[in-house]
Amino acid sequence: MLESTLKFHSVIEAMTQNHENRLCEFKLLDEDWDIITQLKTFSRFYLAPIFKQATLLFSVKDTPNLANVIPVMDSIDSALSLSNTEKKYNDSICLGVSLARQTLNRYYSKTDTSDTYQVAMLLHPRYKSVYWKEHDWETKWIAVGIKIAHRIY
Repeated sequence: MLESTLKFHSVIEAMTQNHENRLCEFKLLDEDWDIITQLKTFSRFYLAPIFKQATLLFSVKDTPNLANVIPVMDSIDSALSLSNTEKKYNDSICLGVSLARQTLNRYYSKTDTSDTYQVAMLLHPRYKSVYWKEHDWETKWIAVGIKIAHRIY
């Protein structure tokens, strides 16, 4: 959608300058066009790759995905936090990224209340407890995850 908006920049400008069609109040300022351009760049560089990867991963038929939830959330969080360190984007984009990270972290914290995620990761041959150690999880969190798995199995 952003690409189409930029592609039709001159058409949109012409339409919103025409007083007869009553669209003048919707005319975009130069700053608005800059934000659209930045958002397109931001989306292409940060969001599109990580969300495409996540979508493809979770779209595979007959493949258990529960163990991948936390690593994918970590990947999304990393992409969002990396993007927010670059101050070249408009404040509104940075604020949107901050709100997205808050929302993601709210969902992430919900995995703490479910034993299923910890057990799925521990039983997954690729992750086990190594993932947690490699991603600097606190020792007590790792111990809790292992304890949960022992209690269940």
